[in-house]
Amino acid sequence: MGTIIWVVSEGGNLRDRIAELSSDKGPVVQVRRGEVCVLPSPGLILIECDFQCRFESCSKKFRLAHSYPDIPTCLIRPMLNDTASGSHQCYLGSWLNTTDEQPPEIWANLLANLKKPYYLKEEFSRPCLRILGLQSQIVAAKGKIATLPRLADGTLRSVSWLSKYFGSVTSRSPKAFVNTIRLCHCLWDVVCSDAPIKSIAYEYGYSTAHFSYIFHRRFANWPMEARQKCL
Repeated sequence: MGTIIWVVSEGGNLRDRIAELSSDKGPVVQVRRGEVCVLPSPGLILIECDFQCRFESCSKKFRLAHSYPDIPTCLIRPMLNDTASGSHQCYLGSWLNTTDEQPPEIWANLLANLKKPYYLKEEFSRPCLRILGLQSQIVAAKGKIATLPRLADGTLRSVSWLSKYFGSVTSRSPKAFVNTIRLCHCLWDVVCSDAPIKSIAYEYGYSTAHFSYIFHRRFANWPMEARQKCL
């Protein structure tokens, strides 16, 4: 079934759990910062996202994964929950290079186990549960849920309710969370495709000028500059 490649920025906290869940699927190899260019028969590539959005680190990991275009690649992030004690136990995942979000079933099941809703516990308030569920919706949509009213619809609550509780659970605003998710996928499209920058901007709901501005503000590179550096 192939090796599971776990591409991390620094230490990586999920390796043991992935190894446990995939004991009948294949070995797990940890690669730091995408430095290794030749991987041992990968069957699945998991890329760690720590919400830091560092251009050099993220682009290296993306380019490593992109060099294996036929291998399912998934971006894994910890679910943000400041109301939980201990380390993160649940993760947010989005596929980067599968058609219509349909990876092979064996890998989809692995991801489902990583995303098990541990947070559905009585100790968490109902507002907290709504915010945790909304994070999953935002990630599944790759950040394309653009407006506060649409985000609020995902919680069946008002915009003011959303703004209040989203910040208390995640320590960031809904807009900041959406922009982080959206720009991460924009970076993948910029450095791993030849799609026109204008088309990428339009797909994610930006004008070309505004996209260039926020991309540069986040990654300290203009979109075309970032693409050229990764050729």
